[in-house]
Amino acid sequence: MEAVGGRLSSPLGRGLGAVIATAALAVVLAVVAGGDRIAVPDGPSLPRFTNEAAGYSFAHPEGWTATSEGTASKLTSPGRDLIVSFGLAPAGTLEQVSRKAVAQLSRNYRDAQFFGSEREEIAGRPAFLVAGRGENAAGVPIRFMAIALGGPGGRHVIYVFSAEGADPAEVLPTVEGIVGSFRA
Repeated sequence: MEAVGGRLSSPLGRGLGAVIATAALAVVLAVVAGGDRIAVPDGPSLPRFTNEAAGYSFAHPEGWTATSEGTASKLTSPGRDLIVSFGLAPAGTLEQVSRKAVAQLSRNYRDAQFFGSEREEIAGRPAFLVAGRGENAAGVPIRFMAIALGGPGGRHVIYVFSAEGADPAEVLPTVEGIVGSFRA
């Protein structure tokens, strides 16, 4: 993840099945770990993006940019301050996949600190979440979350990255809706 004009960018194709993702807040982990369930957007009001190569899809807000490269997909907010990446997970249990995600984040972000991990259910699927913060190569502080997601359609990894100063009250509902809309 690099700073581009003070904004976040995340290259596809680095580690964990070619996925580096986006926007996560320790607040998201706290809400999910607290027992709240992530809401799934209903109806045709939100655009859906489908990664045909990997067999998954997700809803996203209007104006966001969704791209894919092979089995990895990246969703970027208009201001480039929130990024969510999706991809196939390596083999293993959710906890093992989560440990691999933490190792990847630790390699890619300076001073990576992790706030905790939690087993949860997201949109009816078992999940293991880890949240933290670090600095990208340009020295920009960010927050991140790695979500190892199981269930029908196999295991997937979703990364969420946000600017460290992002307002959780604004970011949280968007992240919940995107992650909760994931289908495989």
